[in-house]
Amino acid sequence: MKVRIRKIKLNKGKIRIDYEVRNAQGEYDQFSLSCSEEPLPSFHQALQKLRRYVVEICELPDEDEDRIEIKGVSISFAGPDDTMGCVISAQKELENSNAPLNLNTPHKIEGFYGGAGDPRRLMPGEMLDDLKVLFDECRRYIAGQRKQMTLPFGEG
Repeated sequence: MKVRIRKIKLNKGKIRIDYEVRNAQGEYDQFSLSCSEEPLPSFHQALQKLRRYVVEICELPDEDEDRIEIKGVSISFAGPDDTMGCVISAQKELENSNAPLNLNTPHKIEGFYGGAGDPRRLMPGEMLDDLKVLFDECRRYIAGQRKQMTLPFGEG
């Protein structure tokens, strides 16, 4: 079963993953999972690795990376080859405000839809590879691989 991730969102301790599965007719059926169970640590690591792309795409100073928290990723597919594109949503902690700055990167694509184009539209560096790692973590979460909870066993 091929699971194609469409959206990842973290909000107040809940994780929401919108995804699609190709059916027997070759079309995609859409599903959504909203869950408060803690994911594996590798999920958060993969998600927060995207901070460097927010800094790069939004043209922020490098030192801002530690003040950014990734809150979501929206994924699109277009063109004859289902070329992937995405927008990263993040929050940046501000020093002189009691609320964070909400950031959305411009939409970036993995490649052109069948020809040349403006290279500023493309994903930077290894962003595609890092997204694929995050998508694998999402598939693990959907499959039920989550952080092991501690059970309160008594002594004796």
